[in-house]
Amino acid sequence: MSRTLRVLSDKQIEIRWRDLDPWGHVNQAVYLTFVEEVLDDWFRDRLGLQPGTTWDYVIARTTIEYRCELTQADLHAVGSASFVQLGTTSVTARVALRAADGRLAAEIETVVVAIDPVNRHPRALTDGERAALGAAPGHPDVTSSTG
Repeated sequence: MSRTLRVLSDKQIEIRWRDLDPWGHVNQAVYLTFVEEVLDDWFRDRLGLQPGTTWDYVIARTTIEYRCELTQADLHAVGSASFVQLGTTSVTARVALRAADGRLAAEIETVVVAIDPVNRHPRALTDGERAALGAAPGHPDVTSSTG
């Protein structure tokens, strides 16, 4: 059984005209960009990375459950992430994307894999990364798995 971990403070993401499909709502592919923005901020914060830098990862799997549309009239989406599980090379996270008024637009579960930036292959999470990405103080250790 998985255990939900630290929740990122909300990330506000502007909804731009180019994010919209012909029906005036945010295109489904853009949701993935929003998810990456939320994850990049969380990794930067947890791993102590400098502004403008990112942790080296690739997304291996993503599941999106759409709950309601986002439109440009919403002005921005609000994303928050809760991390579920650490594997040998991976982090599983849940991301909620909401409209500015709090409506839940989508729930996303994603698995990201740490990669070596030189050889571009998966690499094991370091002890430091595991500690930084792990359970919040007072919570049990994260559930571990392979992968």
